[in-house]
Amino acid sequence: MSDYPRFKNLTALITGASSGFGEEFARQLAPHTRQLILIARRRNRLESIKQTLEKHHSSLNVTVIQADLSLPNSVEHTVLPALHQLNTSPHILINNAGLGDYGTFATCPPARILAQHHVNTTALLSLTHALLPKMLAERKGFILNVGSIAGHMPLPTFALYAATKAYVNSLTLALHAELAHQGIHVSLFAPGPIPTEFRQAAQRPDAPPDAGRAPDWLTQPLSPSIQQALEALHDNRPLCTPGRTVRLIAALMRYAPHVLTLRLFRIAIPR
Repeated sequence: MSDYPRFKNLTALITGASSGFGEEFARQLAPHTRQLILIARRRNRLESIKQTLEKHHSSLNVTVIQADLSLPNSVEHTVLPALHQLNTSPHILINNAGLGDYGTFATCPPARILAQHHVNTTALLSLTHALLPKMLAERKGFILNVGSIAGHMPLPTFALYAATKAYVNSLTLALHAELAHQGIHVSLFAPGPIPTEFRQAAQRPDAPPDAGRAPDWLTQPLSPSIQQALEALHDNRPLCTPGRTVRLIAALMRYAPHVLTLRLFRIAIPR
Protein backbone atom coordinates (compact mmCIF):
# COMPACT_ATOMS: atom_id res chain seq x y z
CA MET A 1 0.00 0.00 0.00
CA SER A 2 1.31 3.44 -0.90
CA ASP A 3 1.76 6.14 1.69
CA TYR A 4 0.12 9.51 1.02
CA PRO A 5 1.29 11.96 3.67
CA ARG A 6 -0.20 14.96 1.82
CA PHE A 7 -3.69 13.39 2.09
CA LYS A 8 -3.51 12.89 5.84
CA ASN A 9 -6.56 14.14 7.78
CA LEU A 10 -8.17 15.69 4.69
CA THR A 11 -11.70 15.23 3.38
CA ALA A 12 -12.12 13.57 -0.02
CA LEU A 13 -15.18 13.73 -2.26
CA ILE A 14 -15.62 10.96 -4.84
CA THR A 15 -18.31 10.90 -7.53
CA GLY A 16 -19.53 7.65 -9.03
CA ALA A 17 -18.50 5.97 -5.78
CA SER A 18 -20.94 3.05 -5.70
CA SER A 19 -18.81 0.68 -7.81
CA GLY A 20 -15.77 0.31 -10.04
CA PHE A 21 -13.18 3.09 -9.97
CA GLY A 22 -15.09 5.13 -7.40
CA GLU A 23 -15.40 2.31 -4.89
CA GLU A 24 -11.72 1.47 -5.29
CA PHE A 25 -10.70 5.12 -4.87
CA ALA A 26 -12.66 5.14 -1.61
CA ARG A 27 -11.08 1.91 -0.40
CA GLN A 28 -7.53 3.12 -1.10
CA LEU A 29 -8.07 6.60 0.34
CA ALA A 30 -9.77 5.34 3.51
CA PRO A 31 -6.59 4.67 5.52
CA HIS A 32 -5.17 8.11 4.76
CA THR A 33 -8.06 10.59 5.02
CA ARG A 34 -10.26 11.88 7.83
CA GLN A 35 -13.54 11.88 5.92
CA LEU A 36 -14.90 10.45 2.68
CA ILE A 37 -17.94 11.89 0.92
CA LEU A 38 -19.31 9.34 -1.52
CA ILE A 39 -21.70 10.41 -4.29
CA ALA A 40 -23.75 8.18 -6.57
CA ARG A 41 -27.32 7.32 -7.56
CA ARG A 42 -27.51 4.00 -5.69
CA ARG A 43 -27.87 4.76 -1.98
CA ASN A 44 -27.95 1.10 -0.95
CA ARG A 45 -24.56 0.49 -2.56
CA LEU A 46 -23.13 3.63 -0.96
CA GLU A 47 -24.41 2.64 2.49
CA SER A 48 -22.87 -0.81 2.13
CA ILE A 49 -19.49 0.68 1.20
CA LYS A 50 -19.79 3.14 4.10
CA GLN A 51 -20.38 0.35 6.60
CA THR A 52 -17.45 -1.68 5.30
CA LEU A 53 -15.00 1.23 5.33
CA GLU A 54 -15.98 2.49 8.78
CA LYS A 55 -15.76 -1.05 10.16
CA HIS A 56 -12.15 -1.37 9.00
CA HIS A 57 -11.07 2.23 9.75
CA SER A 58 -12.33 3.33 13.15
CA SER A 59 -11.19 6.95 12.81
CA LEU A 60 -12.79 7.44 9.39
CA ASN A 61 -16.08 9.23 8.86
CA VAL A 62 -17.96 8.32 5.68
CA THR A 63 -20.86 10.42 4.41
CA VAL A 64 -23.06 9.40 1.48
CA ILE A 65 -24.91 11.78 -0.82
CA GLN A 66 -27.44 10.30 -3.20
CA ALA A 67 -27.37 12.32 -6.40
CA ASP A 68 -28.10 11.59 -10.04
CA LEU A 69 -25.41 13.50 -11.90
CA SER A 70 -27.11 12.78 -15.23
CA LEU A 71 -29.71 15.42 -14.33
CA PRO A 72 -29.05 19.08 -15.15
CA ASN A 73 -28.06 21.20 -12.15
CA SER A 74 -27.71 18.13 -9.90
CA VAL A 75 -24.52 19.57 -8.41
CA GLU A 76 -26.15 22.93 -7.65
CA HIS A 77 -29.47 21.48 -6.44
CA THR A 78 -28.26 18.39 -4.53
CA VAL A 79 -24.52 18.11 -3.93
CA LEU A 80 -23.58 21.66 -2.95
CA PRO A 81 -26.53 22.09 -0.54
CA ALA A 82 -25.56 18.79 1.09
CA LEU A 83 -21.97 19.98 1.50
CA HIS A 84 -23.23 23.24 2.96
CA GLN A 85 -25.33 21.31 5.46
CA LEU A 86 -22.29 19.23 6.40
CA ASN A 87 -20.30 22.46 6.78
CA THR A 88 -17.40 21.01 4.86
CA SER A 89 -15.41 21.84 1.75
CA PRO A 90 -13.32 18.87 0.55
CA HIS A 91 -9.64 19.33 -0.18
CA ILE A 92 -9.55 16.21 -2.38
CA LEU A 93 -11.91 16.00 -5.35
CA ILE A 94 -12.11 12.82 -7.41
CA ASN A 95 -14.30 13.49 -10.47
CA ASN A 96 -14.85 9.86 -11.37
CA ALA A 97 -18.49 9.48 -12.46
CA GLY A 98 -18.77 8.52 -16.11
CA LEU A 99 -21.30 7.18 -18.60
CA GLY A 100 -20.76 5.68 -22.04
CA ASP A 101 -22.84 4.43 -24.95
CA TYR A 102 -21.79 1.95 -27.63
CA GLY A 103 -23.48 2.62 -30.98
CA THR A 104 -23.89 5.25 -33.65
CA PHE A 105 -24.63 8.81 -32.61
CA ALA A 106 -27.75 9.04 -34.79
CA THR A 107 -29.38 6.07 -33.04
CA CYS A 108 -28.62 7.24 -29.52
CA PRO A 109 -31.79 8.31 -27.65
CA PRO A 110 -31.79 12.05 -26.88
CA ALA A 111 -32.13 11.40 -23.14
CA ARG A 112 -29.03 9.21 -23.25
CA ILE A 113 -27.09 11.92 -25.07
CA LEU A 114 -27.92 14.51 -22.43
CA ALA A 115 -27.23 12.06 -19.60
CA GLN A 116 -23.70 11.40 -20.90
CA HIS A 117 -23.08 15.10 -21.34
CA HIS A 118 -24.20 15.97 -17.81
CA VAL A 119 -22.35 13.10 -16.08
CA ASN A 120 -19.09 13.29 -18.01
CA THR A 121 -18.66 17.05 -18.35
CA THR A 122 -21.23 19.26 -16.62
CA ALA A 123 -21.01 17.70 -13.15
CA LEU A 124 -17.21 17.61 -13.30
CA LEU A 125 -17.06 21.24 -14.38
CA SER A 126 -19.56 22.44 -11.75
CA LEU A 127 -17.95 20.59 -8.84
CA THR A 128 -14.45 21.69 -9.76
CA HIS A 129 -15.46 25.32 -10.15
CA ALA A 130 -17.43 25.28 -6.88
CA LEU A 131 -14.72 23.71 -4.71
CA LEU A 132 -11.68 25.41 -6.20
CA PRO A 133 -12.01 28.86 -4.53
CA LYS A 134 -11.66 27.39 -1.03
CA MET A 135 -8.67 25.34 -2.16
CA LEU A 136 -7.04 28.45 -3.62
CA ALA A 137 -7.71 30.49 -0.48
CA GLU A 138 -5.95 27.84 1.62
CA ARG A 139 -3.37 27.01 -1.08
CA LYS A 140 -4.09 23.33 -0.58
CA GLY A 141 -6.11 21.02 -2.80
CA PHE A 142 -6.08 17.92 -4.96
CA ILE A 143 -8.22 17.41 -8.08
CA LEU A 144 -8.18 14.15 -10.01
CA ASN A 145 -10.30 13.99 -13.14
CA VAL A 146 -10.99 10.64 -14.77
CA GLY A 147 -10.59 11.00 -18.52
CA SER A 148 -9.75 8.22 -20.95
CA ILE A 149 -7.43 7.32 -23.79
CA ALA A 150 -10.67 7.47 -25.80
CA GLY A 151 -10.40 11.25 -25.48
CA HIS A 152 -7.25 11.34 -27.60
CA MET A 153 -9.03 10.91 -30.94
CA PRO A 154 -12.47 10.76 -32.61
CA LEU A 155 -14.03 7.31 -32.12
CA PRO A 156 -16.93 6.40 -34.43
CA THR A 157 -19.64 4.33 -32.65
CA PHE A 158 -18.30 5.73 -29.37
CA ALA A 159 -18.36 9.33 -30.57
CA LEU A 160 -20.03 11.17 -27.71
CA TYR A 161 -18.08 9.42 -24.97
CA ALA A 162 -14.79 10.11 -26.73
CA ALA A 163 -15.79 13.74 -27.24
CA THR A 164 -16.66 14.24 -23.57
CA LYS A 165 -13.38 12.65 -22.51
CA ALA A 166 -11.47 14.89 -24.93
CA TYR A 167 -13.07 17.78 -23.03
CA VAL A 168 -12.01 16.31 -19.67
CA ASN A 169 -8.49 15.54 -20.87
CA SER A 170 -7.93 19.05 -22.23
CA LEU A 171 -9.50 20.88 -19.30
CA THR A 172 -7.56 18.89 -16.72
CA LEU A 173 -4.16 19.42 -18.30
CA ALA A 174 -4.89 23.13 -18.67
CA LEU A 175 -5.86 23.38 -14.98
CA HIS A 176 -2.70 21.53 -14.03
CA ALA A 177 -0.68 24.30 -15.71
CA GLU A 178 -2.85 27.13 -14.34
CA LEU A 179 -2.67 25.95 -10.74
CA ALA A 180 0.85 24.53 -10.64
CA HIS A 181 2.23 27.38 -8.52
CA GLN A 182 -0.80 27.89 -6.28
CA GLY A 183 -0.59 24.81 -4.09
CA ILE A 184 -3.22 22.85 -6.02
CA HIS A 185 -2.42 19.42 -7.46
CA VAL A 186 -4.37 18.57 -10.63
CA SER A 187 -3.94 15.24 -12.39
CA LEU A 188 -5.60 13.48 -15.31
CA PHE A 189 -6.26 9.76 -14.98
CA ALA A 190 -6.65 8.65 -18.61
CA PRO A 191 -6.80 4.85 -18.54
CA GLY A 192 -7.47 2.30 -21.20
CA PRO A 193 -9.70 -0.72 -20.58
CA ILE A 194 -10.07 -1.75 -16.92
CA PRO A 195 -12.68 -4.30 -15.79
CA THR A 196 -15.65 -2.55 -14.09
CA GLU A 197 -19.40 -2.32 -14.66
CA PHE A 198 -18.80 0.45 -17.23
CA ARG A 199 -18.99 -1.74 -20.35
CA GLN A 200 -22.26 -3.36 -19.30
CA ALA A 201 -23.79 0.02 -18.48
CA ALA A 202 -22.71 1.40 -21.87
CA GLN A 203 -24.31 -1.41 -23.86
CA ARG A 204 -27.66 -0.96 -25.54
CA PRO A 205 -30.40 -3.58 -25.03
CA ASP A 206 -30.02 -4.98 -28.56
CA ALA A 207 -26.20 -4.97 -28.56
CA PRO A 208 -24.20 -8.22 -28.83
CA PRO A 209 -22.79 -9.42 -25.47
CA ASP A 210 -19.20 -8.59 -26.44
CA ALA A 211 -19.91 -5.01 -27.56
CA GLY A 212 -17.06 -2.77 -26.46
CA ARG A 213 -15.03 -5.63 -25.03
CA ALA A 214 -11.28 -5.03 -25.09
CA PRO A 215 -8.74 -7.82 -25.62
CA ASP A 216 -7.28 -9.32 -22.47
CA TRP A 217 -3.73 -8.26 -23.37
CA LEU A 218 -4.84 -4.62 -23.31
CA THR A 219 -6.90 -4.73 -20.11
CA GLN A 220 -5.26 -3.44 -16.92
CA PRO A 221 -6.05 -4.58 -13.35
CA LEU A 222 -8.26 -2.29 -11.27
CA SER A 223 -6.49 -1.93 -7.93
CA PRO A 224 -2.93 -1.18 -9.19
CA SER A 225 -4.34 1.26 -11.75
CA ILE A 226 -6.18 3.26 -9.07
CA GLN A 227 -3.04 3.23 -6.93
CA GLN A 228 -1.04 4.72 -9.81
CA ALA A 229 -3.68 7.43 -10.25
CA LEU A 230 -3.54 8.40 -6.57
CA GLU A 231 0.25 8.43 -6.62
CA ALA A 232 0.16 10.78 -9.63
CA LEU A 233 -2.25 13.09 -7.81
CA HIS A 234 -0.22 13.04 -4.60
CA ASP A 235 2.97 13.90 -6.50
CA ASN A 236 1.23 16.41 -8.83
CA ARG A 237 2.05 14.56 -12.04
CA PRO A 238 -0.15 15.81 -14.88
CA LEU A 239 -1.07 12.48 -16.49
CA CYS A 240 -1.49 8.85 -15.48
CA THR A 241 -2.20 6.08 -17.99
CA PRO A 242 -1.53 2.62 -16.52
CA GLY A 243 0.10 -0.05 -18.69
CA ARG A 244 3.09 0.29 -20.99
CA THR A 245 1.20 -1.00 -24.03
CA VAL A 246 -1.77 1.24 -23.29
CA ARG A 247 0.52 4.27 -23.02
CA LEU A 248 2.05 3.42 -26.39
CA ILE A 249 -1.38 3.14 -27.99
CA ALA A 250 -2.44 6.39 -26.33
CA ALA A 251 0.61 8.14 -27.80
CA LEU A 252 -0.22 6.81 -31.25
CA MET A 253 -3.82 7.99 -30.84
CA ARG A 254 -2.65 11.48 -29.87
CA TYR A 255 -0.16 11.94 -32.67
CA ALA A 256 -1.53 9.94 -35.61
CA PRO A 257 -3.03 12.22 -38.30
CA HIS A 258 -6.81 12.21 -38.04
CA VAL A 259 -7.10 11.95 -41.82
CA LEU A 260 -5.40 8.53 -41.55
CA THR A 261 -7.30 7.20 -38.55
CA LEU A 262 -10.67 8.32 -39.87
CA ARG A 263 -9.98 6.61 -43.18
CA LEU A 264 -9.20 3.40 -41.31
CA PHE A 265 -12.41 3.71 -39.32
CA ARG A 266 -14.45 4.20 -42.51
CA ILE A 267 -13.02 0.96 -43.86
CA ALA A 268 -13.57 -0.97 -40.63
CA ILE A 269 -17.14 0.15 -39.85
CA PRO A 270 -19.86 -1.74 -41.80
CA ARG A 271 -22.02 0.30 -44.15
